[in-house]
Amino acid sequence: MNVKSLWVVGLVFFSLSARAAKESDLKKLTGVLEVKEECQPLDFQGADMRIFSLDRPRDKGRIFKGANMKKANFSGMILKEMTFEEVDLEGATFENATITSVNFKDCNLKGVNFKGVTYLYGSFRGADLQGTTFEKADLESLSYSGASLKETLFKDGKLFRVSFERTKEKKDVSFEGADLKDCSGTGFRLF
Repeated sequence: MNVKSLWVVGLVFFSLSARAAKESDLKKLTGVLEVKEECQPLDFQGADMRIFSLDRPRDKGRIFKGANMKKANFSGMILKEMTFEEVDLEGATFENATITSVNFKDCNLKGVNFKGVTYLYGSFRGADLQGTTFEKADLESLSYSGASLKETLFKDGKLFRVSFERTKEKKDVSFEGADLKDCSGTGFRLF
């Protein structure tokens, strides 16, 4: 069975298991994975994204713009060098994922589960993180500039060189048990 056949089998499986994904969106994603271009706008509400491998060298620089990925499952995935721009990820889970050089620009991340995630070199610029959890997460060299952090939990997390400069909506943010090293945040009580 050649690689192209494996792609077809994988896509057929995905279309059966992810009812919310539209047929045209599957074709778009297949094309995007074959050729480096922006992915816009896709509908993967409730999809199990773990069936896709997004950490290959040819996936570097991927841009998901305006996609609907509400309640999508990225648990345990390896995500590298990509951008989610204006993507609706409300209620999605990234539990125990490894994320490197990924930006969540102007995304809806309300209620997202980043529990146990390892996340290096990225940004939540302008994102809405209301009710999001980073419990037991290992976060390094991240920026929350312009992000809304209302009711966000960093409980028992490890934060190194994380910037909370110019964040919005800081009500009820919890750093209980968190290890904060070289973090900054003007007008923000970090401990």
